[in-house]
Amino acid sequence: MNIIEFLSIDSSRLNADLLVERFEQDHGIFNEILAVMYQDTYPLSMRASRVVWLIAKKYPDFIESYINEMINRLPSFKIDGVRRNILSILVEVPLPDIDPGRLFHICYTWLESENEPVAIRGNALTILYKISEKEPELKPELVTLFESLLPCNSAGIETRIKNYLKKLYSGD
Repeated sequence: MNIIEFLSIDSSRLNADLLVERFEQDHGIFNEILAVMYQDTYPLSMRASRVVWLIAKKYPDFIESYINEMINRLPSFKIDGVRRNILSILVEVPLPDIDPGRLFHICYTWLESENEPVAIRGNALTILYKISEKEPELKPELVTLFESLLPCNSAGIETRIKNYLKKLYSGD
């Protein structure tokens, strides 16, 4: 069975886990899964992005060489689930040595937008803080942004903003 047929079955966690197991047996299928994710077609791309996220969680070193391409393609995805899963990867794996400017701009824009889904905004918030740990000169800009977002229409995002502000104020 090919990857598209397998992803067409359903969106269950079991199916995603089975594809991760296939990846563990044959890393060569990763590029096929990635190609489906990059097609940006619902629901297959969203399902493929979930598998990529699960692989990234389990094998963060493997995914590192794909991060730059994912970041470059991130703004062009129309499917929220694909963008959310890519951001989730960036939250969970160490950021490779990249120029953080593009990623910072993407996350800054999405965090500011109340039209973005809460999960995307929350992940964007965490990634911005992560970038500031590598690029401390960005911290004052984040303090200004985070303060401007309070109060927030999402209790989860508001709590996360307050926690990051405490860290930013204390210099951690």
